[in-house]
Amino acid sequence: MDALYLHLYMNAFAGPETTFMRESGGQLRGIRWDPRHPGWIRVRGVPLEYVQPDDHNPNDRTLARLPLARPVPPGGTTTVELSFEEQLPRVFARAGYAGDFVMAGQWFPKVAVLEPAGTRGRTSPGWDLHQYHANSEFYADYGDYDVRITVPDRYVLGATGVEAGRSTPEKGWKTVRFLAEAVHDFAWTADPRFVARERTFRAPGLPPVRVRLLLQPEDVASAGLQFRALEGAWKLFGRAWAPYPYPVLTAVDPPSGAEGAAGMEYPTLIVGGYPGPGPHRPDDPALADVLLHEYAHQYWYGLVGFDETEEAWLDEGLATYSEMRAMAALLPRAPLTPGDLGLGALPAAALPGPLRWLAPGLPPLTASGDDLIRLQYLPMLPPEQVRPAWQETGDARYWYTAYGQPGLFYLSLEGYLGRATFDRALSTLVRRYAWRHPSTDQVRAVFEEVSRRPLGDLFRQYIAGARRVDYGIDSVRPAGQDTRVTVRHLGDGSFPVRIEATYADGSRRTLGWDGRGEQRTFTFPGAPAEVRVAAGLALDVDNADDVWRRRPPAWPLARWWGELAYLVETLLSGGVLW
Repeated sequence: MDALYLHLYMNAFAGPETTFMRESGGQLRGIRWDPRHPGWIRVRGVPLEYVQPDDHNPNDRTLARLPLARPVPPGGTTTVELSFEEQLPRVFARAGYAGDFVMAGQWFPKVAVLEPAGTRGRTSPGWDLHQYHANSEFYADYGDYDVRITVPDRYVLGATGVEAGRSTPEKGWKTVRFLAEAVHDFAWTADPRFVARERTFRAPGLPPVRVRLLLQPEDVASAGLQFRALEGAWKLFGRAWAPYPYPVLTAVDPPSGAEGAAGMEYPTLIVGGYPGPGPHRPDDPALADVLLHEYAHQYWYGLVGFDETEEAWLDEGLATYSEMRAMAALLPRAPLTPGDLGLGALPAAALPGPLRWLAPGLPPLTASGDDLIRLQYLPMLPPEQVRPAWQETGDARYWYTAYGQPGLFYLSLEGYLGRATFDRALSTLVRRYAWRHPSTDQVRAVFEEVSRRPLGDLFRQYIAGARRVDYGIDSVRPAGQDTRVTVRHLGDGSFPVRIEATYADGSRRTLGWDGRGEQRTFTFPGAPAEVRVAAGLALDVDNADDVWRRRPPAWPLARWWGELAYLVETLLSGGVLW
């Protein structure tokens, strides 16, 4: 090896002609880059060669080749010392500053991943080299970090790893040392307004973890919700898949005006925050939802080091699945707000006439975690093809192929295999690939090995492809002493499904179908009270036709409320509201 390659991510924010800026148009997740406050990083005293393997953009300096004085032989080692200077941007694309608040992510020259033969299907060793793109995150190798951060005394610090000492270099300043082992990144944050709250989570069979919340003063009342959400996920994931592997976890609450830093994962440090500017409710389920997604990344990206630039459907897809799983366990039915429906403010006048004066006394409409993912996923048009994240164009396409469809696919796969089998597969994945970099094919192979079922076609349709699934009950007719149920198959994708009949006495009968073909007719004995395409197929784009019921007419009030609930169901199932 005669050279190292370095990621210099901060240079993405140096000007409007970088690859990141060209692709993003200077905005990410609704936050715009401020050209008056750019970001950059400069490595001093070494002969860097900037390279642009993806688009040959000469204005992009986010990837550089560093020639070595002497080649490193196989099995050999070398030591490299680098001195660098950096300016953080005004908070944008996960990092930067806002007033006194600092979020330092991707702030140092980071060595690219040199993949040995066998890693992610490689037949020979080679570098994984990509510039910093608008629709991809990061990929790095594991290492140990020993970092000292010097800040004014009034600042409260948080960082990857464990605090290992403090010193006072001069009056009014402090230096805090952090140690982190077996992590592939190091991030830190500082704000004089942070209010720290700490708690140690303990549970039988799980190693304890010290959890620290760094809160804005106006958000201190949310500490209870944040601790409950994190402790619930810590127990759930730790018992289902593997214990959380580090002794500490820090959750950061960015201030209003720094929303561009919110919703991001780093080893042992996550950035939560509300999805928009305040004021905020301390019991807002959206806050828990963001935290659960970022905590899930401690497994899917942190412990199992997927390549986020090329196979984002692995880490983001499994984190989205984990988020939905945790939300279902901790907040099974969260209140459904007009914003969730994409309606903005919903005045009483928008309700059907009989409901305007009754609305305050009616139960709130609610939705589960997977409903909220479906609300975003279902109205979208699927892309013609699925590309690596770094090649994706547009926020919507990236979200669809990395978050929405993969998350719902894993949830559907859990329904097909059964939760116990699905959890054994994820547990096996963690044991086999902890602190390594598995590929999509290796993940699929683990699921096939544990479930003893061929799953290649499903992975091709919903991970490598963008198929749509729609099964619905077409007709239910008596046939002598039996009942015949015809289920139709729309959409261009297939998935194994179960058809479940429920009788008046509560007994059930279930029949299966591999999901192929345009329709299938099933025969059930007797007269079921209800027939449904069994729950568990989260990918189904139209739930409104999944259930048939034999029941008497409803009273008027129940009918009116049922009509409103049907409207919501239509939205959840991909219908259009004009």
